[in-house]
This record gives sequence, C-alpha cells and structure tokens, in this order.
Amino acid sequence: MTRGRWLWALGLVLLGLGAWWISANTVWDERPIYKPPQGEARTNPVYAMEQLLRKLGVQAEHRDTLEALPPPQARLVLMSDDWNLMPERAEQLHAWVKQGGHLVLLTGTSWHDTDLDDWVPIDTHFVNEKSFRPAAAAPTPQAPAASQPSRRGTQDQGEAPSEEDGDDEEDEDSDAMEAPASPVPPVAPAASGAAQEDQPWQPSAVGLKDCHLFSANLRLKQRPDARPIWRVMQGNGAQALRVAVGQGTVTALNVSNSALMRETPLECDNSVLLVASLQAAPGTTVWFYLNEKRESLAPWLWHRGWIAVVLAALALMAALWRKAVRFGPALAVSPRLRRSIGEQVRGLGHYLHRHGSEALMVAQQRALEDTAARRLAHYARLPVPERVRRIAEATGVAEADLASALSARFCTRAELPSRLHVLETARRRLQKTQDERHPQ
Repeated sequence: MTRGRWLWALGLVLLGLGAWWISANTVWDERPIYKPPQGEARTNPVYAMEQLLRKLGVQAEHRDTLEALPPPQARLVLMSDDWNLMPERAEQLHAWVKQGGHLVLLTGTSWHDTDLDDWVPIDTHFVNEKSFRPAAAAPTPQAPAASQPSRRGTQDQGEAPSEEDGDDEEDEDSDAMEAPASPVPPVAPAASGAAQEDQPWQPSAVGLKDCHLFSANLRLKQRPDARPIWRVMQGNGAQALRVAVGQGTVTALNVSNSALMRETPLECDNSVLLVASLQAAPGTTVWFYLNEKRESLAPWLWHRGWIAVVLAALALMAALWRKAVRFGPALAVSPRLRRSIGEQVRGLGHYLHRHGSEALMVAQQRALEDTAARRLAHYARLPVPERVRRIAEATGVAEADLASALSARFCTRAELPSRLHVLETARRRLQKTQDERHPQ
C-alpha cells in the first residue's frame, strides 16, 4: 500500500471517530421557532380567516371604508365603530339588510349606543355563569342538511332554558327556527342538538369546545317583536343569534373582534361556529369592515379638486409677485425742479437755528458783507467802522444796531432774531440800491 492510500485511510478513520463523538455527546431536537407574518399578513388582521373562507369557495375580503356597501346577498361583518362617523350610515345599512343583505355584529363592537339599536332587534344581558350547572347531554339525533330547513316545537334536551325563555314556555315552543343556509354546520354533529327533519336546527354549545371564544357573563336575546331563525345556546342564554330583517338577516355573536383575528382559525371548534354564523357557502361574498381609513387632506384635495388647488396656487404666486421688491423703478424718474434761493436760505436758516446760533449769525454777516462788496465802491478796502457807516448811510439802518450785529461773534437765543433782522434788512436794502461801484 502506498503512502497516499495510508493517508486516505487515516483520514477516514479520524472522520468516523469525529462523527461518533459528536453523536455521542450531543442531543438533536426539533424546536418550533416563531416566524413573524410576511406580506399581506402583516397588515391584514383577518388574513387567516380570509384564507379559510377562500378555501371553502367564499369570496372574502376586508375593507377600510364603507363608501360603497357590499353587493346584495353578501355578508358584512362590522369589526369597528368607525362606520358611525359618517351620518346616515345606519339607515343605509338598514336599507341594505332589508334588500337581502346579511349583517354580522359582534358584542366586542357594541351597537347599542349607535343608531343601529333603533332597528336591530337583538339585545344583550348579563348572567351569572357560576350559578349554572349544565345538564347531562341527551343522545344527539342526526343533524339535518343545511339546504333542508326543518321545524321543531320543543327545546333541545342538552340545554337549560334561559331567563327570558322561561317566562313564556308556550311561546318559545311555538317559535319557528330555520337551519342556516350554510354547507358547514354551526357545531360538530356530536355537539349539536338538532331534532328530526321536520324540526328547526337549534344547536347547543354544551359540548362545543370553544376555547374561551365567547365573552364571559354575557348572553344575547331577541326583542319581543322579533323571531329568531337560528341560535346557539349555552348555559342560561344564547351565544349566537340570528333574526330576519326584511329580506335579509342580522346575526349577533357574543365574541370579541379578536375571534376573527386569530392566526390559527382552526383552533378548537371556533372555525365551525364562525363559518356557520357567516352563512359561508360557495360563491357567497363576505366583507370584513376593519376601520375607516381616509387619505389625508392634502392628497384628498388634489385628487378631488386639483383644478381649484392649481388656481389658488397661481393666485398666491401673483399676489407674492406684486408684493415683492422690484429690481427697477416702477415709473420713470420725474425731472428734478430747481428750488428758489429763498427756499434754500430758509431751509439753511432753519437748520442753523436748530443746530447753532453762532453759525447762523456768521452766515448772515457774510451775506451782508458780500452784498455790500458788490453794491458799495471800494468797500473791501475800508476799515470796519467806515464799512458800518457806509452801509448805514445806504440802507437807513441805525448805525449802532448795525455795528453791534456785524461785530458780534456770539449771541443768546433772545438776541439772535433781532440781530438777524437788522442784518437781513440791511442786505435787502443794499440789494435794491443802484450799484455805486465805479468802473475799473
């Protein structure tokens, strides 16, 4: 044997020893691992129930709005109170049921405080389940077919009479009850209490394995003016009840919304009861109304009135454009008009009067000196006293006042008006006299 074959043999031996050691020191066991819902099952709480109904040939779907009601002869399950947000929705449902629709109500979504209570002839009442002891179940006769309704005059032997049923036994015995129009019986044949073919099907839930499906201490009852056509009795009351309204029916179940939202709808006998309460038959339609979902205001306005939105946006843009800062002048610049010398002097005097009397005094003195230099000959060569005398002779202003005004470098606000008046008077009078300057 060559060296290579020895190495292969040694490797196989080591591999076998390793496999033996792993099998001897480890334990292999299967453990279930929860897998979260995927796809539609993540957002649809009744996905499992819908799949079960579709396997039975039912067209099951869930709705988030009731703007359009189901087609005639369909089944509508109200799993939310949001339907009451729309006005007159209860009257629309009433008209739909009278025309042949089948409405299913749950005690988990109470209808007593809504407008449905005005025409739904089913009420609820509280019972004490601890004080009830179920009687021994009698032999169960064969259940009739779903498509062959029968008649019966006595109550099931495996159920106890309810409080409201015990008030008038004769009336209860004469109630006519029809079998549900469903290919699936509401309970298992061994748990049903149906009578012969000429008697109605009134199953009992004494032997029903409901796995806490029903709400505790609560039962259903029909109003005195209503006649039930199908019901499931348990303890001292009905857990499911169906009455006729017009050409349609109203079915009430003593269950919460979670009964239709379970991930395992085939658990216990719940699916049998739920399918029977929905009257699920091949070709029927079942709607599950979950809640009222509407799109937000902005998308709704765009889908329903995009023309108005566009026009409003254009109007807003036009208004903002008119109010915005312009890049250039709105109108042509008007020509600048030249102001008069008097306006300039008055404006300058007003400014100097507010900001400094000394500057105003100097400006007035300079104006008089300039005028005298133009009107009096050789004025610039004369000394100050001679200048005062010449101006006084030419204007008629008092020489003393004129000398005081021309020589002043500071004055109070009280003295300023009088001195300015003397200087301005002399200037104006010199302005009007003839030019005394001799030609050069």
